[in-house]
Amino acid sequence: MELKCQQQEFMKEVTVVYRGLRQSMAELAVLKSLVGNVIVTKGFTSTSRDRRVALFFAGANEPQSIKSKPLLFEIKVDLSLPFVIAADITHLSCFPEEQEVLFDSGTKFKIEMLTFDSSSGVWLCKLLTTNEPLSSIRLPIIPSIEIYSTKLYPFTNEESGLDQKMRYRRRHKFDAHIRESSD
Repeated sequence: MELKCQQQEFMKEVTVVYRGLRQSMAELAVLKSLVGNVIVTKGFTSTSRDRRVALFFAGANEPQSIKSKPLLFEIKVDLSLPFVIAADITHLSCFPEEQEVLFDSGTKFKIEMLTFDSSSGVWLCKLLTTNEPLSSIRLPIIPSIEIYSTKLYPFTNEESGLDQKMRYRRRHKFDAHIRESSD
């Protein structure tokens, strides 16, 4: 509830925030297959009002690796939608220059597009907050998505506690592998 109160101070109209990270080509292929679908976050999602901050987190200006590519999420946020909860937590951060905006767990996003910008070498994924009911969410069957580190996953009601633990372990194992390979 505190996030919902803070979001009223955050923005009154539709705005754009950004999230940058590195993804493997396999992860990007999965993301591309989800264009047009709705995905649901399974944890809090950190974003920034500043595109440059997100590009920094994506490693856009670093030497490129064959194992991971910079990915920038450009998220159009409409907080007038019920159940879309986000808060500007800049004033709570140890790094206020990051202009951090935090989305609540369970936020739904529609993937509008995924393209590669050859001039910058960055993949761009446009997302839109949505309130589409879960019954209208189309889910492709892509078992490999469970091993990826992106914190945006297709929603399933049947996921057991064991599945969640396995996904958590795999995601962190992949993240550790990416960190080691980029050093």
